[in-house]
Amino acid sequence: MLKVNGVIIAKLKTIDDYLLKLGTYLPVTVTDLEKDWGLQKIIERSLQVMVEAMIDIAERIIALKGGSPVANSAEAIERLKDYGIIRETDIYIKMVRFRNLLVHNYDSLDIGIVYQIITVHLSDFERFKKEILEHAKA
Repeated sequence: MLKVNGVIIAKLKTIDDYLLKLGTYLPVTVTDLEKDWGLQKIIERSLQVMVEAMIDIAERIIALKGGSPVANSAEAIERLKDYGIIRETDIYIKMVRFRNLLVHNYDSLDIGIVYQIITVHLSDFERFKKEILEHAKA
């Protein structure tokens, strides 16, 4: 059982809040994203914040379990699997890599990737929350 604290609960709420707010802008087409710079930036920033919340949760769990610090965000996700908290790492590590693209390669971001995430992979955030909460106790 994972003992959660206010930090983890707040980060899970951040994911919930952003999913809810992001939903007010969806559905969209890839053409909508290509034509509307503001909409594109709202969606990109929302995805970035949600992935950062996931990373923060992973790092907080590592600290609560007395684990050694991780070298990078992908390693934090892998540690959650090592602890038996998440079942697989692939999709979450892809999310971390996408976040890195948003932050560091913002000038060459493929809008098709953003579109695929908002049309196919938003449920991955829900799955992450569910996996965390399945192992949580107050």
